Amino acid sequence: MTGTGLDEAGRTAFLPLCLVEPYLAALAKVRDPLRQVASINPLYRLWRLMRSR
Repeated sequence: MTGTGLDEAGRTAFLPLCLVEPYLAALAKVRDPLRQVASINPLYRLWRLMRSR
């Protein structure tokens, strides 16, 4: 258990939240968010996930 009060399974459940900021930044760059898909670089996505662990 860490200082957050969550065990390993709890931290893993919240891991996708580290991707919210990059996806919102990518969405801000899209001209028409209803017609275009906002995406981030897959390697950057993995890096963010691994850094947040």
